[in-house]
Amino acid sequence: MANKSYLYSFNKNNKEKISKTFDISEQNYEIPIVYQILVSKDTQIVNSKIFDDTHAIVGKAKEGRKRLDAFFVKLFKKNIFEKKELKGLQKMFIEHLDKYTLDYFLFEPAEIISMDDVDVNKEINNIKNKIADYDTLINDFFESTDSDNWAKLGIDACTFLEMSLGDEKEVAKIEAVQDNKKVVEIKKKLEKKPTAKLYLQLTRELDDDKDADKIDAIIDKAVALNPSSEILFNCAINYLDLDKKIALFNNLLLKNPENPKLYYWLASAYEDKENWKMTLTYIIKDIECSKDPFKNIGTLERIIKKGQFDKQEVFEKISKKVRIKKIEAGLVKCLIEKGEYQKAFDMYYKVYDFIKDKEEDHWRQHQSHSLYIARSFIDKDQTEKGLEIAIHDKQYYLVKDYFNEINEFGKALYWAVKDIEHGQNGLYWHIASLLMEYKDDGKYASKDIDVPKLFESFYSKINDFKPKTIVKLAKQLRTKYAKDLDISIKLLEKIIPITKNNIVLAKANFQLGKIHQQKDNLEKALIYYKTAFSLNEIKKYQSKINKLKPSKGTGFLGRLLKD
Repeated sequence: MANKSYLYSFNKNNKEKISKTFDISEQNYEIPIVYQILVSKDTQIVNSKIFDDTHAIVGKAKEGRKRLDAFFVKLFKKNIFEKKELKGLQKMFIEHLDKYTLDYFLFEPAEIISMDDVDVNKEINNIKNKIADYDTLINDFFESTDSDNWAKLGIDACTFLEMSLGDEKEVAKIEAVQDNKKVVEIKKKLEKKPTAKLYLQLTRELDDDKDADKIDAIIDKAVALNPSSEILFNCAINYLDLDKKIALFNNLLLKNPENPKLYYWLASAYEDKENWKMTLTYIIKDIECSKDPFKNIGTLERIIKKGQFDKQEVFEKISKKVRIKKIEAGLVKCLIEKGEYQKAFDMYYKVYDFIKDKEEDHWRQHQSHSLYIARSFIDKDQTEKGLEIAIHDKQYYLVKDYFNEINEFGKALYWAVKDIEHGQNGLYWHIASLLMEYKDDGKYASKDIDVPKLFESFYSKINDFKPKTIVKLAKQLRTKYAKDLDISIKLLEKIIPITKNNIVLAKANFQLGKIHQQKDNLEKALIYYKTAFSLNEIKKYQSKINKLKPSKGTGFLGRLLKD
């Protein structure tokens, strides 16, 4: 299942049955407020038009639209979302919505609800009741929504529905009418005052296949008006005749020979003509002029393959003219593919030494290439070189994946935690990848492994990590994965003697207190809790203690707080 909410509109015939339906919108992993608003007047439960034995929600369209307009007025005043982006999305959504609005809106939330283990129809009925309490529905949205939750709003939603119910012939008629209106409006403006910009707008309303001759003739008129270079550039892009396209780009190139955009579009035009030699010439010029390191290396490689050029020869030629950060990573890849591993290895460090002190965006792009290079070495059985590069560039999760694949799980765990500490990926994801299949019998579902033994090899190198990382790991293992609490105890007891930071030490003792409380060893728990509190203010943990569920330990925790 795609896990989406769907919105449709429909009409009824004289027999109160659906006579016409239009698709409007869908949203991933959310039940948008906009969909609920649109069915909020005379709201009813009906049978789903998509799924058997499930319900959907309908409401009158005219009244729902009025409420939506009022909602947007409030939304702009609340200043939750960036106003310029909100205004743009609202305009697109409303234009599409109004084009396909009939008498009723149909809201289909069953698919998204079925993600959870609930009674779907009961939950849909609950949603219907929430919609009926309209003021509360809107207030709850404003209280719980932040600037990142566009999906919860629903106006960035897709308008090409996976579960289509729409009448395609009717949609085609509407589109034809809309397109014709735009064409008529533009032609009227052109009669009053012809401009290149209007001619370009007109070409965008025509069909590339049906109106190819018309489009090029219209662009000819735009070019004849001798507009700005920017409009001429757009004219060249819109030309369907490749020779006209190339000629206009070349004219622009005479005026601005250092514009990489022109080289790129010339390369694209020659690629369409399958003139690989000229395509290669212009894509190289684009790379030479571009400010963006590594830009269009992928395109270059594609053209080399299509034109059957010698890749190493091309890359080495370019590397003599272009700054190293733009091309030599590609040469490293090429050398790997040709089996010249030592040369590739040396070249990699040459690239690294060049950009290691450069700005951050160059470094990030280098890392994406170094990851590819490290994997390439490993795939070519040059494992030692690949792992050295991965570790050198702190691509620790690649090292973790490698050791996991060859069943060296202690090493895999070590590098997983290294990557966590480096901050590249969340601890949750890494430990899940190693322990998500952990069973009660202490073995993986797919591999025969003793989990406590897995950690033994990790304990011996625990000094390689910061104590706060181990505290975090112990907490995750205690709360999410491991059935054996002794693993977390061993981790915490191991790092306590070497921890100098009082806050981290307090957290470690607090975790040990919770573990022993969980094991019903209340005397030990009390000792660790007292140590934690002595190292840090009681207020630091007051909220955590208040959230503890009633258990055998609540009594002694109360005594501890009194002390």
